[in-house]
Amino acid sequence: MNFQQRRPIHAQRRGGFTLAEILIAMAVFLIGFIAVASLFPAAAVLQKRTIDDVHIDEVARSAKAMIAGRRFLGSNISTDGDAIDTDGQVHPMPSTGTGLTSSISGWTIQDRSFPTIVGAPYNADYFWVPVVRDADTATGSRDWQVFLFVLRRDGGTQYNLSAAPARNANPSDDNTAAPLNFVPKVRSIAASRTSVNTISIGTGPGGNLLPTGDRRFIAGDLMLDNNVVIYRVATSTDDDVRVDGLVPADLPLTDVWYGHRGSGGEPTCKKIIILTNAVN
Repeated sequence: MNFQQRRPIHAQRRGGFTLAEILIAMAVFLIGFIAVASLFPAAAVLQKRTIDDVHIDEVARSAKAMIAGRRFLGSNISTDGDAIDTDGQVHPMPSTGTGLTSSISGWTIQDRSFPTIVGAPYNADYFWVPVVRDADTATGSRDWQVFLFVLRRDGGTQYNLSAAPARNANPSDDNTAAPLNFVPKVRSIAASRTSVNTISIGTGPGGNLLPTGDRRFIAGDLMLDNNVVIYRVATSTDDDVRVDGLVPADLPLTDVWYGHRGSGGEPTCKKIIILTNAVN
């Protein structure tokens, strides 16, 4: 009788992964997944900023084209109670004037909104507001410069000016009732230089008395001072604002122009444009 020897079944080894190997693989996969997933929020923010920048450039081009076609009528710009003709500083476009485009009221919200929404300009995403400066301080001589604030409306935010500012660059847009209360505003506030890159904001001790309804500046806010120097806010406190760059010591700083941030608290002014040859 022949006997055939068979290998026990339990002695045959089969290939596979141990529990430890599976856990290590899962850990590596999770680390990679989390790393990739973390890129999506950053990409979304970057995409939003890119789209915003494109729209801001479109607003700037639209405003420049409209102004190039219509022009501001320098001969008809009235002083409107301000010493525009002799102080060489920044002033709001007068609220009244003898020419169609010689005052802020000559440029309606429909003109200054983007994209253009016929019949409902208050619902536009962007607006522009002009301020002016006569660079020639000699009485009777005019060298007009125009600066445009490009503003982005934060949906649902109200831009009521609950306290009368020293000056408001677009008073024709100022109304506490809808729909004008949803239109961003440009206004000025007293300021002074405290160091090479610090500006004291407000009129009270320490510069901390902002007009009622205003929120303090935050990083990224843009400001235009009375000497036509543009600043970007780096950091701020209740008393002071530190800006990128230097604050000139040889030019008297008395006030700054800025985009009113409204109830939403988001930065409003996205760009300040300096125009040349904008006035006839």
